[in-house]
Amino acid sequence: MKNEAFKERDSSYAEGALSINAVFDSGSREIKEIFIASGAKVEDINIHRIIVKAKQLNIPVNCCSDEFYEEHSTAKTGGGILAEVSDRKLYSLEELLLKQHKLIFLLSGIEDPYNFGYSVRSLYASGAGGMLLPPRSWMSAAGVCIRASAGATELIDCAGYTDEKELVFALKSNGYSIVCAAEVKNSVSLYKAEISFPCVLIIGGEKRGISKALIENADNIIRIPYGRSFNKSLTTSAASAVIGFEFMRRFNGYSQK
Repeated sequence: MKNEAFKERDSSYAEGALSINAVFDSGSREIKEIFIASGAKVEDINIHRIIVKAKQLNIPVNCCSDEFYEEHSTAKTGGGILAEVSDRKLYSLEELLLKQHKLIFLLSGIEDPYNFGYSVRSLYASGAGGMLLPPRSWMSAAGVCIRASAGATELIDCAGYTDEKELVFALKSNGYSIVCAAEVKNSVSLYKAEISFPCVLIIGGEKRGISKALIENADNIIRIPYGRSFNKSLTTSAASAVIGFEFMRRFNGYSQK
């Protein structure tokens, strides 16, 4: 049985038909080669679509040993199909901001790729248009984050940044308000906060949270009120779902569609 360290390692393989089709549909990564293990159901419509698409694009499709599949997959639910992929293609920060998404989000200090992927899935589903990535993120663990997000990491517009001060300056210069979700002294209930769009929503991991520099430059600091006394944090994925869909409800949907 594979341990968590193995599952959370950097991976250049997308696993399963859902993940590979998300990469195909979005063009988010270069697909270098498709591998099919003996247990794959090649008659499955989703796997068949991958094989046809790969051949149209002259991407090699090869059978692989069960040992090879086991070595490069992180779960037993991949359906016997892998794709070797490149790093995620990113927009520059300037390019992302020019798209004028009403909501962009940043997940800061997330402890594992599953929580990261589940959070991206919730925020993408609720209508967020873009995602900001710090210098080190879980996007390098392609196998887990694509699968955990149900492909959302590939479908959403992404840009990286390297310096927090430069990031804050760029956001403010382009008219974005900064909203941090944090349990601090001057935070306001999510359900009472007055949020102006466009905005960047920043949600931190349960342990590391959001950096002091970002908190200090926030226009709003919000918290999720609990139904009882409970001094523990929600998982980032749970907080993302609560906040994302509350934003959608209150502002009649911020999706570009």
